[in-house]
This record gives sequence, C-alpha cells and structure tokens, in this order.
Amino acid sequence: MKGIAILLFTVYIFGATDLHQVLRLPLLVSHYQKHRHELPSLSISQFLKIHYVDAQPFDKDYADDMRLPFKAPKDHCISVVTILTGPVLLHLPSTEKIVNTYTVVEEDIPPYVIIRSIFQPPRVSPLRA
Repeated sequence: MKGIAILLFTVYIFGATDLHQVLRLPLLVSHYQKHRHELPSLSISQFLKIHYVDAQPFDKDYADDMRLPFKAPKDHCISVVTILTGPVLLHLPSTEKIVNTYTVVEEDIPPYVIIRSIFQPPRVSPLRA
C-alpha cells in the first residue's frame, strides 16, 4: 500500500510540476539539513513556513533561499501555435422541392359530430350480483 502511495505521489509530482522545479528538491533537503544543523529543534513545518510563508529577509543565505523549488519563476513563456487554413468550401447536394398534397373532403360535416364520436362520457357498467 505504501509503495502504491509513493508511486501515485511521484506520478502526480512529475505530472503537475515543471521538471526544473522537481530537480531542485535535493536543494530543499540539503538546505533543511543545514538549518537543522544550526537549530536542532527546527521542524520541517517551521522550515517551510520560514522559507515559503514569511517574508524573506536579505540575510547571509538569501541566495540559497532563492534557489529552493517554487521560490522564483524561471524562464516562463507561453507558446501558442496557430495553423492557418484556407477557406472551407462545402458542396451540398441540392434538395428537391417537396410537394405536399392534401385531400379536401367536400362533405359538410358539422364539427360537433366529429367531437361527439371521439369524446364520449364515461359509462357505468351494470352491477353484477
């Protein structure tokens, strides 16, 4: 289970971040070890807070701090590739004109006769004993 978690984490890290940021992770570990040597009670969360949340003072290791992953953007650009194509011509076959023919009944049938034959009131069935 732990191996699967490490594999999924690795796939996520390599898929979601730039490679040059991932390659800086050993710098993060060595910089943490350096700070841990100077201050043994420093936890990893305190180290990350100092370097990624708090304002960065210009101290003796400022240059090392700026080389940590995700500290400073480097050479970011957006490339957009556009392929221009010629006009698209659609050749649709011509459709034939549809002629509708209607049959006209010449008898005069009152409308109430048609309605009466379609709509009838409900009937009550006789009771069976």
